[in-house]
Amino acid sequence: MPKNQVLRRPHRFKRKKPILRNRWFLIALSFIVAAVLFIYFFSFSGLFQIKKIVVSGENNVSEEEIGFTIRESIGKRILFWETNSIFWISPKYIERAILDKFPQIADVKIKRVFPDGLIFTIEERQALALYSRNGNDFFLVDKTGIVYEEVFAAKNSLFVILDKANKEAVAAGKEAMAAELFLKIWQLKEKIENLGLLLKGVEVLSEERIAFKTSEDWEVYLDRKENLDWQIEKLKLVLEKQIPAKTLQELEYIDLRFGDKAYYRYRD
Repeated sequence: MPKNQVLRRPHRFKRKKPILRNRWFLIALSFIVAAVLFIYFFSFSGLFQIKKIVVSGENNVSEEEIGFTIRESIGKRILFWETNSIFWISPKYIERAILDKFPQIADVKIKRVFPDGLIFTIEERQALALYSRNGNDFFLVDKTGIVYEEVFAAKNSLFVILDKANKEAVAAGKEAMAAELFLKIWQLKEKIENLGLLLKGVEVLSEERIAFKTSEDWEVYLDRKENLDWQIEKLKLVLEKQIPAKTLQELEYIDLRFGDKAYYRYRD
């Protein structure tokens, strides 16, 4: 054997284990398969598809129409498949769909009843007044100032708000007027009626002038840009000290808009 010759051990190549026999791969694959089966079961199993819909609290809105809107809103698409699974419904989306479709409804509460049911509790708006901008078209308005349904005014005995200062079209489901103005009108109505007068309506004539109409068909003029408490106090004083109760029905108006005085006029 030559002196400088080095002996080398033959190199052995380690055989790679097939990936299908890799323990960690099999664990990960098991988790993926389990997750897919889990999602599929709760998304597409007939057990959890919405079948029972119960609606309560509706009086003036058709239960059938509400049910149709609900069924249109509960469907969900997952990739290429549609599902009505109770786990995939969006209560906020369904609620918004109902409120947008039916302005008469003020609130909706939704309860899941497993495995396949939904209960809807409807709260309808209650009419507080009639609202109009032109004196011809009248709408019901609720305590929050929301316009929600057009009606025939002659068949209603509600307090009437005639908003002549607003020329825009009335939109159901929207505020009749600024919330601050609506609240102010209602506060003034209560204060005037506390003086013993019965009111049947109010006209918003401009940015400043409003006129309340009494049941005896005479009017009270106020300036909403000025001190309203002082104007109500002037009304109280003039009714107590200057205008006899027996002559109220002969009045044409009481004007409270100017300074410290209350001006009034009788019909000719």
